[in-house]
Amino acid sequence: MEKKRILIIGSLNTDIVLSLKRMPEVGETVLSDSYYFSLGGKGANQACSAGKLGGRVSIIGSVGDDDFGKTQISSLESIGVDCSNVRISEGRRTGMAVVTVDEDGNNSIIVSSSANLDCDISYIEEKKCVIENSDIVLIQLEIPFDAVERAVEIASAAGKIVLLNPAPYSEKITDGLLKKIDYLIPNESELKSLEPDVDIKQLKSIEAGARNLVSRGAKNVIVTLGKEGCLWVNKDEVLKLDVEDVQRVDTTGAGDCFCGAFCVALSEGEAVKDALVFAGKASTLAVTRKGAQDAMPFRTELK
Repeated sequence: MEKKRILIIGSLNTDIVLSLKRMPEVGETVLSDSYYFSLGGKGANQACSAGKLGGRVSIIGSVGDDDFGKTQISSLESIGVDCSNVRISEGRRTGMAVVTVDEDGNNSIIVSSSANLDCDISYIEEKKCVIENSDIVLIQLEIPFDAVERAVEIASAAGKIVLLNPAPYSEKITDGLLKKIDYLIPNESELKSLEPDVDIKQLKSIEAGARNLVSRGAKNVIVTLGKEGCLWVNKDEVLKLDVEDVQRVDTTGAGDCFCGAFCVALSEGEAVKDALVFAGKASTLAVTRKGAQDAMPFRTELK
């Protein structure tokens, strides 16, 4: 069976990753033991994950006319990602993220959107045919929100499988948008933002929050739970899936790895449960390594 075509719409960034013993408090200065540059951006990360795992994947986004943008495109193309629809914005810098990682592998991220702002609603309109000629469309929220809404509208109207990773959270998310989403994939903190009454320390409360999102319109809700695996909820069933217990080195990009891997499995005709298992294996391996795209596994590395 021919693989379905995966389209990622989203951000492409360069990450500056700083290693810390612990995160600073407000107003506090802490010293970093080391830092390094890494390729990132949620859109690029998800495309990288899908590409490394053998997906038939392309990306719509925007980079600056600088060396960071050229490097990002070159790297994605080297793993088979079609970057012909990535806009190169003259006079803009490629998006930048400052990522701090503590000794337990937890991270905190600050993003400067820069050229990602040029993946706007007019550019989405320009690429309407690209969206309509894809099979699976995965979007996040590091590009202008009206562009996200329009992309979802185009993909949904064309009968595509539409996935939304609501990161970073936006209060602009409406029930009208949720009704067009086949798979909503938040992490615990994003679920809490979408459903403020959720106690993220209680699985039953997480389940209740996911059920409410289904009642608001999302067809399926998949809550990623870090080392606790994930929870899949729709109107007919609830399924909790665990992952292998590993030593976490860096969780940066783990959710993106999960999303990209899930799309690949769906594109190959896997059932949702099997696709979630596959995505869990990929993201669990990724957190044992440093970086975002550098940490994401190739297909041959998954058992």
